[in-house]
Amino acid sequence: MIKEKNKPGFCFKFLWLTILVVFMGGMTFQLRAAESLDGDAKTALTAIYDFRFHDADSLLNHMETNYQESYLPHLVRASFYWWLIISEDDGSLNKERYIATLSKAEDIINRVVQNNSHNYRDIFHFINLYALKARLDLLNGNYLKALRHMKNCVDFVSISLGREEAYPDFNLTSGLYNYLSDYGAKQYPFLVFYSLMYPRGNMLKGLEQLKVATQNDDQVIRTEAHYFLMKIYLDLEKNHEEALYHASYLTEKHPENLIFLYHYYQLLQLQGKAEMANEVKSDYKYQLKYNTHLSIRQKQYLIGLL
Repeated sequence: MIKEKNKPGFCFKFLWLTILVVFMGGMTFQLRAAESLDGDAKTALTAIYDFRFHDADSLLNHMETNYQESYLPHLVRASFYWWLIISEDDGSLNKERYIATLSKAEDIINRVVQNNSHNYRDIFHFINLYALKARLDLLNGNYLKALRHMKNCVDFVSISLGREEAYPDFNLTSGLYNYLSDYGAKQYPFLVFYSLMYPRGNMLKGLEQLKVATQNDDQVIRTEAHYFLMKIYLDLEKNHEEALYHASYLTEKHPENLIFLYHYYQLLQLQGKAEMANEVKSDYKYQLKYNTHLSIRQKQYLIGLL
């Protein structure tokens, strides 16, 4: 995130066989619906990473129309608004939309939790919801509100810790929790008392889990893991060589993402690789000029980063 620089027995003859067939038929339909929804969500997120915002918006409209009982379209929509927020100078309207769509997701998630019908996939998304809510509060300096959202986030993280083998996506959330909670406790002593209520973090374990997440079968998880590792090594570990490795991966997979390109350019400069940095800078300007998915406000802000 650019502005940061300033900053988870049937079987009884025919009767039971009939019940089993009907039941499994219903499960198959639900499974296919879930697979279709997840597929659409990944496609929309990939479009967002590729800075194809019009394409992502169109697919999100489809998801919101066809999956009205699911929280997932709203979570992806929030990610859509987040990328608009961090690629604009102000983005006040998008911040309002971001908050509103997360509230819609939370209303649905609360019903899922009350019905006790959630699974590991749901828990992963619940963690994501409260992390997204805390993210904007931190950006705006509303630290008390952010802590409240983080408490809800950590409540679900506590359920998922140690279950990474059963559900590999948890390597992303567990890795972030282990690293950041341990880092926070070491850097800010007053957080030690707060952290006593929750599982103790481990920075080294967190980094290892995030590296495992970069090998996930899901491209979205891989992208997120590489992004967070880049930010950790750039801003916290001050290991520019490691950060450059992850930035290089991100720009290779998503060459039109100007946020990723900017960080790659920034890291090349820090590493003294002026010739490569100038090439990336030229590519950045080219992508900025010809990307028809960007608003005038976005283009003004993004060119100003250079």
